[in-house]
Amino acid sequence: MPDASEKISYGVPTFYNTNGPIVYFAGYKNFVSMYPVHQAARLENDLATYLHGKSTARFDNDKPLRTELIIKIVKTLERNNLERKKK
Repeated sequence: MPDASEKISYGVPTFYNTNGPIVYFAGYKNFVSMYPVHQAARLENDLATYLHGKSTARFDNDKPLRTELIIKIVKTLERNNLERKKK
């Protein structure tokens, strides 16, 4: 996300641009979370295993990190964010 900046929002690291937040992420003792993944609805099948609640993807620390899925999520969220600008 070359045009994104990083800041702390709601107490967690956030990538955002002039249209607002793109993705939030946070690390915990047993897992890493990303939100709001509900905006990446087209990845619903890929997210099913990791979805916790309505819009949080949770990746357990004791399993390999699904970097390819994380990249897809972030790209989808970024695209959604940029589309908001066009409206």
